[in-house]
Amino acid sequence: MRNLDAEGKLDYESIKEIMSELKPNQVEKLKIPMDSIRPFAPKGATPKDMEELLIRLAKENYQRQCRMRDDGAR
Repeated sequence: MRNLDAEGKLDYESIKEIMSELKPNQVEKLKIPMDSIRPFAPKGATPKDMEELLIRLAKENYQRQCRMRDDGAR
């Protein structure tokens, strides 16, 4: 905003656009203690492996629920 102001280009629209941008510190994050996940993860799994496993399992669960809902609607 300082640069735009120095250039004389700071107006309501540019401020509105800047303020509506998603900032890195505004992204929601989920923290799960490793001790609560490790018993269910393969031995030697890295934190990244566990993250991918959790995302895959959540996706599979969502798809299963959608199929069950679709089958029940018939």
